[in-house]
Amino acid sequence: MKKKAENIIIIIFIFIVVLLFIIKREEINPSPFDANYNIGKLFSLEIASEMGSGYNLKEKKESLPSSVAIGYFKKEVKKYHFIIPIEVFEQYYDKIGPDAMVDILDENKFCHSEAHNLGRVIFKHLGDLPKSLVLCGHSCTLGCMHGVFMQLFQNYGHADNLSKNIYSDHVNIEVENLSELISNFCDKSAVKKFIYLGNCYHALGHTLLFISDYNISKGLNYCRLLNGQAPIYYCATGVYMEYSIVSYDEVHQYKFEVYPCNTTQFPAACYRYKIIKLLKAGKNLKEVKNFCLELERPQRLGCFHGIGYAYQYYISNNPKSIKKICSSDNIEDEKVCIDGAIQLIAIYDKNVSISACNYVEEKLIDYCLQEVKYSTFNLNKPLGLYYFDKETKN
Repeated sequence: MKKKAENIIIIIFIFIVVLLFIIKREEINPSPFDANYNIGKLFSLEIASEMGSGYNLKEKKESLPSSVAIGYFKKEVKKYHFIIPIEVFEQYYDKIGPDAMVDILDENKFCHSEAHNLGRVIFKHLGDLPKSLVLCGHSCTLGCMHGVFMQLFQNYGHADNLSKNIYSDHVNIEVENLSELISNFCDKSAVKKFIYLGNCYHALGHTLLFISDYNISKGLNYCRLLNGQAPIYYCATGVYMEYSIVSYDEVHQYKFEVYPCNTTQFPAACYRYKIIKLLKAGKNLKEVKNFCLELERPQRLGCFHGIGYAYQYYISNNPKSIKKICSSDNIEDEKVCIDGAIQLIAIYDKNVSISACNYVEEKLIDYCLQEVKYSTFNLNKPLGLYYFDKETKN
């Protein structure tokens, strides 16, 4: 009995030592991916951060039709991650209707890209922007609405490409045919009723990469048709977010390499999604910081912004961790990291964001609180640390 008791004590002691080691390691290299983390959640909440302006959307849609087809549709959409083929929505459009499909997808609070092709199908069938946007509403954190934009732009190009089927992968549209539509699109009354300007520019970035056949350089050139740093930068965030979604499973995205963030005037627009993938692949905070510190200034700033952005959920649950996560010998690094960390938290829980600001270094508290006011996609935010005059390569 004595021997057995001693063994139990030893086992308990080992357990405590291991537990303390894990806790200590977590303090040194906290990870935002330890529990219940979903990359789609982060993407979705960014879009939802500045939704519509309170236009008279349908508050409650009609009840779903009683049909076996609904069950089949639900099973079908569960097969896919991020992207649901357009053919699935075409198959069920008449069987259960677009209202039902919108509601079913929206049962997943963090759906977004899953609804892109649904929005495309809705606009293809209705051919009317306001009606399509009303039907989509704010479902899937504007994912359905993004799809409407994508199809509208594709249709616009289709008029000059009559020989091409509207369901061809992507219609090749020259900049000259798009310049007026792009530069004025977010100011159109039919659009402004549903989505604020800052978020519209971000959503437009998704669309412009889509019609560019996912050619980043071409998508960014379309963004540059907009007027002003803020519209162009927020459009670029949409380009890189869309690229990140469709390239989610690409192995090269998980490596310590600067591409494609080293070919842009807007490194932060790219690194905010790249760092997520590095951490998701098992890299830790210390490794990522060392990677960032080796980069030239524009790249380094974008990289630190990406660190803050990737750790938003961790910081929302552990506000005091912002100091350790964003710490650097360079105050600019700390600023862009704080901004990346605080912008979404400020929208979903302002008190938590203010609490986090109280844990940063004293000299940065006022800066942090100012970022709380700006939140995300704010057109008045200074972009000196995010938007560079020339493309810079590391």
